[in-house]
Formats: sequence, C-alpha cells, structure tokens
Amino acid sequence: MGDKKKVVAPAKNEVVAPAKNDALVNFDITVRTSTTPDGHKSFSYKERTKDGEIVLKTVYEPALVAIFEKVDYLTQVSDASRKALCLELAGINAEMLKKAGIKGGFNGFIEKCFGVKLDANTAGRYRKVGVVFGTRDESGRAVWKAPISADVSVSNLDVVLPLVGLPKNWEELSAKEIDSLYDAFVSKYIVTGLISLDATQKELKRQKHDILNMVDSVATEIDSDNGVDSDNGVDSDNGVDSDNNADSDNGVDSDKCVEYVDALMIHFKGNERALELLAELAELLK
Repeated sequence: MGDKKKVVAPAKNEVVAPAKNDALVNFDITVRTSTTPDGHKSFSYKERTKDGEIVLKTVYEPALVAIFEKVDYLTQVSDASRKALCLELAGINAEMLKKAGIKGGFNGFIEKCFGVKLDANTAGRYRKVGVVFGTRDESGRAVWKAPISADVSVSNLDVVLPLVGLPKNWEELSAKEIDSLYDAFVSKYIVTGLISLDATQKELKRQKHDILNMVDSVATEIDSDNGVDSDNGVDSDNGVDSDNNADSDNGVDSDKCVEYVDALMIHFKGNERALELLAELAELLK
C-alpha cells in the first residue's frame, strides 16, 4: 500500500488562515482594535465634549470589543466586496456570454446563475459603475480611478453615472473611449467642484439636479437666442449671409458657445446623431 499523508488537525485555539485564491480580489482590511501587553483588547472612538473639544475614548469591555471587531470587519468587507463586484461584472462582455451559450445576454446570465441573490437591474448598474469608474491597482485589488477617494460608495457613483454620458452602444466602446468619457466627466464636474463624490447621497443628488436644471435652462436659452420657430427650427433672420458664412461680428461670446455645446452633449446623451453633430460643432469652435 502506498504511503498516506497524515492529516494533522489544528491545535486548539489555533487560527487557521482561509485558502488564498490570487484570482480573487484581495480585501484590504484595517484593524482598528488594540491589544495591551497582557492581552486585553480595546477599540477607540472620537467624541465631542459639551465645550466643543474632540476627545478620544477607549473601550475595554470584552463583550463589546468582540462585537466591534466582527461588525468592523463585516462592514469593511461589505464595502470592498461591492467595489470588487462592480469590477468583476465589468469584465463580462457579450462575446464570452455568446461563446458560453448563455441566452438573454448579461441579464440572462445574472437571472439564470444568481437568481434572487443578485437582481439583474442592480447588477447592470454595478457593471456600468465598474466599467467607468473601476480599475485595479498593482496588487490586483479593485480600486476607483483617480481622483476618486477610496471610500466613495458604489451608490454615490451610481447617482452621477448619467453625467458621464454613456451612449446606448456603450458596450461596443473601447477601454480608451471609456477613459475619454471618464476624463471629460472629471474635468467638467469633479475638479471644478460642481460635484463632490464624498458628499452625502442626498447632497450629491441635489448637486446633480442643479447641473441637469442648468443644462435644461441653457438649452432653452439657446433656442430663445436663436429664434427657433415651431415649423422648421430655423429663423430666417439668424445672422447668416447668403454665402452661409457666419457673421464675424455677431456679438456672441465664443467661450459661452463652448459651454452651450458641453451642456447640450449632456442634454442629448444617448442620441448618437445629435452627439455627432455637436462633436463637429465643438471642433469648429476650437
């Protein structure tokens, strides 16, 4: 008989590390408890006194410390796992689903394989968030693209996703084209301070609402300024001569025109024809 490998059971109280799978995203868990030299554990938190002073409180109650450790770990894993889920779903494309013979596309894959554990609509939103905002660092962890803070929630990114202006055929875009849309989003809204991804979701929704209202008012202002009528959308007295050359002294601020075009690109998101025309107009304004 061949030699059998002896299975050694772990010693009592020995911590056995779970099997590591390098193909999965590593969770970067921050340990927020402390242990004294004689083995007593504690955790700390900040509190404001009645005088407005910030003080650090430390808790040693064993039962509460034990619960704190578990809850702290689970909340961190929850945040990290949602981010990782976004990135993993972003890696799914139509070609691999077709090759595997799964009918119904992405939604069919989610419904057939995960059922009630993962709603197809939620999975679809997570997938878009992962495609636009997600990437991996050098160690393979799921992270948000710069300059998004590491602790920004998936929910907050889902709120601002419409501002990125993904077209209906976004699945056909290359990674470079997606990055270009993301860079434009950062330039227009993040670095200008119009959007703060670190704000509460309520405040972030207000910021987005203000931006969309501004876009609608700009579109209305353009229609009004250009004298667009209800018959053909063109005013016969629009400052253009018989040779179709725009009047060079028409009193229009070119910088304002650029802002109008940017706003209209958001207003017509998903309308490929309109976006093509606006892109051409943007080139002319340059």
